[in-house]
Amino acid sequence: MRRAICAILLCLWAAGLPADTWWVGFRDKQGSRGMLTSPDHLLTSRAIERRQRQGIELDSADLPVSTSYTDSLRGLGCRVLYTSRWLNGAVVSNGDTAFDKRAIRLPFVCEVQRTRRDSLHLSGAPQRWQKQAELAMTAETPMEPDHFALHRLQQLHAAGFRGQGMRIAVIDNGFLGVDTAPVFRDRRQQIVHTTDLVELGGNVYKHGQAQHGSKVLALLLAGDTTGHQAVAPEAEYLLFRTEDDASESLLEADNMVRAMEMADSLGADIISASLGYFEFDDPAGNFTYEQLDGRTARCSQAASIAAGRGMLVCIAAGNEAQRTWHYIDAPADAEGILAVGAVTADSVRSSFSSFGPTADGRIKPDVCALGSRVSICFPRAVSTGNNGTSYACPIMAGAAASLWSAMPELGSSELRDRLIRYASHTDRPDNETGYGLPDVWAAYSDSKESALTDAEERGGEKKVAEVWSLQGVRLRETPQRGMSIVRYEDGTTAKIIR
Repeated sequence: MRRAICAILLCLWAAGLPADTWWVGFRDKQGSRGMLTSPDHLLTSRAIERRQRQGIELDSADLPVSTSYTDSLRGLGCRVLYTSRWLNGAVVSNGDTAFDKRAIRLPFVCEVQRTRRDSLHLSGAPQRWQKQAELAMTAETPMEPDHFALHRLQQLHAAGFRGQGMRIAVIDNGFLGVDTAPVFRDRRQQIVHTTDLVELGGNVYKHGQAQHGSKVLALLLAGDTTGHQAVAPEAEYLLFRTEDDASESLLEADNMVRAMEMADSLGADIISASLGYFEFDDPAGNFTYEQLDGRTARCSQAASIAAGRGMLVCIAAGNEAQRTWHYIDAPADAEGILAVGAVTADSVRSSFSSFGPTADGRIKPDVCALGSRVSICFPRAVSTGNNGTSYACPIMAGAAASLWSAMPELGSSELRDRLIRYASHTDRPDNETGYGLPDVWAAYSDSKESALTDAEERGGEKKVAEVWSLQGVRLRETPQRGMSIVRYEDGTTAKIIR
């Protein structure tokens, strides 16, 4: 009883202090209550189905952390904010400035790192969103852009593939006004989950400086009466707020890890994260270029793990090209993902788009999409002065979702490989725009190598609704010779060779 009272008093004492946040890494998972033989206790049925479809088995990283370990941390006066099963650790808050020295003595603890100093929070430090907003005044492309044309996405949509069956997790700084904006009125039901990881239990629709996350989602989902089209208007969406507009800290990068794990559990197919890190309010946490190897930053580790769980992970490459640090950010350095750079409507690298390579010499960015003068429909009309890899990223994610809805037999790694194979300079990649602009129509139309020799063999009595050339031009009828794509009235498609 005396020990319990002391623990309670310790918690009350700690609660009255300014609380820094910490990452605590564990050595093992002894005492974990999960069982790999009972996946339904670890993941949703949709997540299990995604894994099974791609032949991905559960492993120890899917097991929850040991509850005895988190209980021990609470005994030190910690508030456990959340845990990471992938990286086997916990994010905690504690007001003791010497907490790291006490925690590292615990036999099951292998690492302790302060992720945010409470004294620096709300300090008024310049934020990344302000820097992004400034890009709108320095864009170099005067012409009206068309992010559909650069990827020939319009043809894929016209053939009936608009992201249906896909679930996209969007990770950002909040989604201010999305719950009331007219452009989401008819599609709001496609948002099937929201979580605020900055203010646990908070409302993602009440936050979002510069409407950053709201514009990212608008590119993916919004529509209006003028005919403006979203890049994946028939997908479902999971929204996660991980970025705190009042600070820049390692805690926010850890929030991203948590969001990726939740996206996995909830059955996401694609992750779109227009966030990146290398510099923080507390310089002690800053990344060096040598650490951008895809294996050092926790958010980069998580991005690679997410890709290995059967999700396509799209990460904004960063807007640092004109700064002293001109490289990509973390987690764009991760392996197995798509780090997305930005280009102009003329397919030229946007002046702000970050350069590769990674510290271990890998090509980055992986691909690129329109990031200068992007047309975005939010909150009720279209604006064109939007710039940043933050907008190139969701364009790529939405284009990939539309392609995946056309080719659901692909695994996530196969989809990624196909996007790269059909990019504009796949045979001569560089560290400015990676492998270039993926042509999603070509990626689809070239996919049926065993196509039939006549429409009737595939369609029987089905009626043809539309016919398209492989170049994406709509035809009046199926040509007598050559290849074409037909869409039947029941929504199915076939590649025809005559």
